[in-house]
Amino acid sequence: MEISIEDRKEKRLSQFKEWLSAFKEYYLVSKKIDINYINDAEEILNDWYWYKIEVVIHPFMEKGDKGKINHSKIISGKELSTIAIQPIISDNSRKLNAELAWFIAWSILAGWYDFDTNKINQIQDDKDIQAFIEEHTTWLEKLDPEFEYPLFSNAQTWRVFQMYINERLKNLE
Repeated sequence: MEISIEDRKEKRLSQFKEWLSAFKEYYLVSKKIDINYINDAEEILNDWYWYKIEVVIHPFMEKGDKGKINHSKIISGKELSTIAIQPIISDNSRKLNAELAWFIAWSILAGWYDFDTNKINQIQDDKDIQAFIEEHTTWLEKLDPEFEYPLFSNAQTWRVFQMYINERLKNLE
């Protein structure tokens, strides 16, 4: 059964709420920092995400795909939504928003592929994975929130990273 666009929008809104809450809890527990968000952050993030999906991504898609986009474009859209909106209020907000964007993107990727946590823990210190995380979050931090974001090239970055992760996990077997 086809899921309506309204149901997909509601699902994405719910996910933003979960991710913001989880990130806030993670920072409070692990770093003793209380994260503060702008009012209605999840709704603003969701609105920006759907606007970009409808205006930037859908016009370039094939007609036969019924408006569905792949996980890499979803990750890219959500990650860049976070950078555009800058939902965290802080003296160090650019860095924290970049970390939140990464957190959301990784949550989507890990959830989509249902990675084995034990295997992920075995490869998380891989120098190439750590370099990617550091370089990518630095890139996110440096992006101008007013910039016209490279949704498609960022989606391809995530696709290649996902392929690398899958290859590393396969080599553990």
